[in-house]
Amino acid sequence: TAILNKIESLVQVANSFNCNKIVLLGDVFDSHTTTLPYLAKVISSFKKINDAGITVYTVVGNHDIKNNRMDSLSSSALGILISTGYVKLAPRTLTIDDVDFNFFHYPDELVKRDSDNYSVCVAHRYYEFGLSWDSLTRDDVKSLNYDAMILGHYHVPCDTITIEDTLLYRPGSLSRSTSESYNKLRTPRVLI
Repeated sequence: TAILNKIESLVQVANSFNCNKIVLLGDVFDSHTTTLPYLAKVISSFKKINDAGITVYTVVGNHDIKNNRMDSLSSSALGILISTGYVKLAPRTLTIDDVDFNFFHYPDELVKRDSDNYSVCVAHRYYEFGLSWDSLTRDDVKSLNYDAMILGHYHVPCDTITIEDTLLYRPGSLSRSTSESYNKLRTPRVLI
């Protein structure tokens, strides 16, 4: 129920700012498998969003696939949701209003900025999280040279920071099926 409420809150924010696109940062599901009744509710929620004229894109998170393997996507809960057409797998690059969004699915390797436009890296990665092999360092962020980086993978929101000329935004995950109040009660952070 908490996750479905979070999805609904995204629609309210999109409508209030006249947004016609939503980008999810991965871990749309807490596990690559889920129950059919819950999957049906999630599909119904995203159908309503699609019917309202809002396109939803997602990057793939580690919870969305089995054993960090993209080839398992088609048989996962996220893969089934994507097959409905109500959520789209984020393309490598998407330009919106002269801003280049560069999407990296988990565990894809991030590549350097390759455009003179304002460029945003959207990935499912940690920043300076010492226990993880996929954690970015300050030097990584500087060398990738994006104007902004928006990172999923976090289960709690982190402060927005600036690393040289890069804005680093880590809003926390949409779904996490644990009983802590920050997972159940918080409104998802968004970047407009």
